[in-house]
Amino acid sequence: MFEGACKVIAKHGFGNASMREIAKTSGLSVPLMYKYIKDKDDILHLITTMCMQDIIDFFDTGELFTGPADQNLEKAVDRYIDYIGENRRYINLVYSETRSMSAENRARVFDMEREFMGRWKGILDKGVEQKVFRPMNTELMANYLYFLCNVWSLRHWSIGKFPESEIRTV
Repeated sequence: MFEGACKVIAKHGFGNASMREIAKTSGLSVPLMYKYIKDKDDILHLITTMCMQDIIDFFDTGELFTGPADQNLEKAVDRYIDYIGENRRYINLVYSETRSMSAENRARVFDMEREFMGRWKGILDKGVEQKVFRPMNTELMANYLYFLCNVWSLRHWSIGKFPESEIRTV
């Protein structure tokens, strides 16, 4: 259902995607699909939640908190750029369609984003504590880093001509 919904929503946009087409593209009957979700908003929430959890799981693999903070930050950026390179179409879908979600589901997604921000903030807090990084508002800087990495996906139409190695080192 995830793949089918992503294809249909990416093609038509959330507002124009029909449950019938999502079910057909997913290889499901409409009644079977409704056993798992209650409405179209649930599908968008499912897609977004799965993407965010996938990002969190992907980010948590590896040893991002074992070395010096500057090396941990470099590993985190590399890991996230890798994830973005593999999942750009899902990231773009989530960013473009989150506004279409119900307020309740959008709040849940934002909670997951804050959870993810905590990983970036943890690396920065450790760096400030180790005096590797200057004192800063680590929550704000975590958000900046997250957004700067996402630029690779969101502005791929403009910067996709550059190799990932250059994106990582700028």
